[in-house]
Amino acid sequence: MRFLIATKLVFNSMIAIIALLILVAASYLDHVIQDRTASALQSKVQQQLSQYHNNLVTNLQNHIQIVRGLPGLFAVNPELTQAQFEIAMSHLIGKHTQLRNIAAAPDMVIRYMYPVAGNEQAIGLDYRQEPSQADAAERARVTRKLILAGPLELKQGGTGLITRIPVYLLDESGQEYFWGIISAVIDAETFFEASGLNAEDSVIEIAIRGKDGLGAQGEVFFGNAALFENDPLTMPLALPEGYWSLAGQPKGGWNANKNAVWQSRILIFAIALAIFALLTAFVRFMFSSSLANLKFRQVIDSSPVPYILVGRDRKISFINPAFTGLYGYSMHDLPTLALWWNKTNIPKNFLKTINDWWDANLGVKTLPDSSVEVRITCLDGSERLALLSVSPLHDAVNNELLLVVYDITTHKLAEQQIHFSEQIFSQAHEGIVLTDTQSRILQVNPAFSEITGYSVEEALQNTPAMLKSGKHDDAFFQQMWQSLENNNYWQGEIWNRHKEGHLYALMLTISSMKDPQGQTQNYVGLFSDITQSKVQQEKLELMAHYDVLTHLPNRILFADRFAQAVIHSQRLGTWLGVCFLDLDDFKPVNDTHGHNIGDLLLIEVADRLRASVREEDTISRFGGDEFAILFRDINSYEQCEQLLTRLHQTLAEPYWINNLRIMISASSGIALYPMDNVDLDTLLRHADQAMYQAKITGRNTFRLFNPEINQKVVHKHNVIQRLREALLNNEFVLHYQPEINMKTGEIIAVEALIRWQHPDRGLLYPNDFLSDVEGSELEFDLGLWVIDSALQQLQQWQQKGLSILVSVNIAANHLHANNFIESIQQALSRYPDIHPASLQLEILESGALGDVQMLSRIIDDCRQLVGVQIALDDFGTGYSSLTHLRHLAANTVKIDQSFVLDMLVDANDYNIVEGVISLAKAFNRQVVAEGVETVEHGLMLLSMGCELAQGYQIARPMPAADIQSWCQQFELEPAWKSQVRSAKPAKES
Repeated sequence: MRFLIATKLVFNSMIAIIALLILVAASYLDHVIQDRTASALQSKVQQQLSQYHNNLVTNLQNHIQIVRGLPGLFAVNPELTQAQFEIAMSHLIGKHTQLRNIAAAPDMVIRYMYPVAGNEQAIGLDYRQEPSQADAAERARVTRKLILAGPLELKQGGTGLITRIPVYLLDESGQEYFWGIISAVIDAETFFEASGLNAEDSVIEIAIRGKDGLGAQGEVFFGNAALFENDPLTMPLALPEGYWSLAGQPKGGWNANKNAVWQSRILIFAIALAIFALLTAFVRFMFSSSLANLKFRQVIDSSPVPYILVGRDRKISFINPAFTGLYGYSMHDLPTLALWWNKTNIPKNFLKTINDWWDANLGVKTLPDSSVEVRITCLDGSERLALLSVSPLHDAVNNELLLVVYDITTHKLAEQQIHFSEQIFSQAHEGIVLTDTQSRILQVNPAFSEITGYSVEEALQNTPAMLKSGKHDDAFFQQMWQSLENNNYWQGEIWNRHKEGHLYALMLTISSMKDPQGQTQNYVGLFSDITQSKVQQEKLELMAHYDVLTHLPNRILFADRFAQAVIHSQRLGTWLGVCFLDLDDFKPVNDTHGHNIGDLLLIEVADRLRASVREEDTISRFGGDEFAILFRDINSYEQCEQLLTRLHQTLAEPYWINNLRIMISASSGIALYPMDNVDLDTLLRHADQAMYQAKITGRNTFRLFNPEINQKVVHKHNVIQRLREALLNNEFVLHYQPEINMKTGEIIAVEALIRWQHPDRGLLYPNDFLSDVEGSELEFDLGLWVIDSALQQLQQWQQKGLSILVSVNIAANHLHANNFIESIQQALSRYPDIHPASLQLEILESGALGDVQMLSRIIDDCRQLVGVQIALDDFGTGYSSLTHLRHLAANTVKIDQSFVLDMLVDANDYNIVEGVISLAKAFNRQVVAEGVETVEHGLMLLSMGCELAQGYQIARPMPAADIQSWCQQFELEPAWKSQVRSAKPAKES
């Protein structure tokens, strides 16, 4: 109830307020009407003044065009006679009655005149001696432009406007000289009469100021000068040199019609009463809806975007100030939508869609959902471009159409300007940049952006200093500017910095652009990219003395630095260190990740080497993963060790190459001069031998060259070389030793064992040569050969109907290689008919003494990713067998033969074997006993619960060709059969 009472009070208050507002509005409406009348009058005066302006401009231009062609007479015939002059001029004066005369004044003195009659006093007039005309004549001569002077009193009587144009001719030598001035006198009174300024039916008064083209500073020479003091409408009229200022007001003044609207007051109050009655009926509804409408109108009224609102009667109900400001039209100018369409070139289909919407009762059909580009003719006759879109506005009172006229004229002009600039510069392959005298960039061409990386917009906001590379000092640029000042150009090579940061070389020419007075207005730069030729030149120099990949000195430069260092060492009495360094496990990186990653790794290694040595030291890459380092000014062994220790620690840190974590190390050897007083090649060879010693003693370390130790190193090096030759010559063969089930007599596997068929020494066993291979790259290659040969043999057996498991031994270094898993997968991929589970990898338990977690991951990958089986060989010889059995997911455990051989006589060995069998069963692993050389060994193992065995009692290792026949002929030991049979009843009971 209280809400209704409050609403009624508000309603009554609104009625009272409306009545008060209508009363106040009626009181002031007559002032509004007078203001609108004044506005319309002002618009009318503006239009009339524009008409006079256009008449004056047209009339004046007709005379100016005549005068501009007159110098051609004397250019053709400098010795023109008065009679010839009169004949030529008679045609012009006859057609243009406003011209009183045309005179030619060689050397500023009037010698030619047409017509002569009435103008005799002007003949012989020297402009330089005539104060009223000297300045204008001299100005025409200096500027070389047509000058309009006056109006002024003429010597021959009357007033006139004088147009003067200078005449410059060429003498016999081709030099230009000032001939004189040609002038044409326009009768001022006739001129203004022809322009309509003296028309009796004119509705405005007009006055003109700006004698001699001085504009607002000149005298008033037409009309009442008081017009310029009564707040008139003014308009400038441009002259060839200067301007006139036109002023206008209504005849009788601006206040003549102020009292012509008194009749409207009675009508105002009558309308006010009618409005009050209507508002009373609708105020309740308006009370609820006017607020939202008011806010919307305020938004579009203050918006910088032009808007038009059209009612359902297709009459324009609202135009916002932005529209009027841009296009000049008010609602008075555009009462209907049809009139607005006439001001545009709206597409017919777009207009048809809108009309269909109107005809379909506002909403049955849809309006266009996209904007359209239209050309609009403004009130002043100019044209602008806009994007026009339409939207319906529905409310309880009105259904209106909102036209959004988004002006794009400035945008289009900018596009045209850009297109014009592109056309100018687009054909140039060289970069072009134009600056002002303050070095601000005014324009660039597309080639500039292509070469520098900066867009046109980025360039226009900067100076050429943004391209500085930092390679040139201040003296370079001082010399450049000095050349520009003295010679007006500079040419040379310069290095700049690309937007992306890299440097590039240019051949640059800068020229000064002068104005007619000789003052520099602009600088223009023309440049071409010569980076490729510079880079090629640098590459040639780099290839001569530096490694192309790492940019480290090559052997030639290293030898030169060594020769200099020897002289330095002899003079100061210091030592030199020649270090030879080789990366450990670099080949697997190349094999696993590719040569691109390998190259990036070598670059990173080179960077770390640079950071680890002193400035006076020299690093050289000799090829592959081999580097040489020349240490200067070494004073002690301790200093040498400190340098190498720091270097190795740096190289052993993890590498991140393309998001790959790579771990490598290095081995190095060093020879010291002058203790080892030999030439460079010998020092390098000694350092290489010391490096090899570091390799075989564990890698990731360094060794100082020692002649005694070197003999052993050389021997081992020779052995490995011989073994590598044996691998290449196919001197290695595989023998196979069977593994059986002593309970069932089943042949479960064969173990592949390597042999060397030496051409001179006969068949050699692994103990004769494998120890020399340990720790070398050959160990990895030999392991791959064993796997591939075993798989090849297994495929042949399977093709002959023999299905059997083949077991191969894997060395610890081979197992920990970075690409071990990939190498197994690649080997299996070459034999697609072989199931991966047919291959078993035997890993020495002692090989797990290092990182058990890493070994566990490798075993898991072998079983899960590759599918091969895993056996722990020589089990029981490690220090933590239980830990290994618990963490390493091997399929099989093989008991070391040393325990099996002595278990019949040594209680400790017996207990170890029994314990291993129990552990294997507890962890659900198969167990195989190695070293079964007697029947008793087999009986004892069967009694312990171990059924799988391998040893001489079963079979010795044999060539692959004998395996199939052995399998066919094999029979289980009778004693083992008897024990199995006797054990069954006991088990059943």
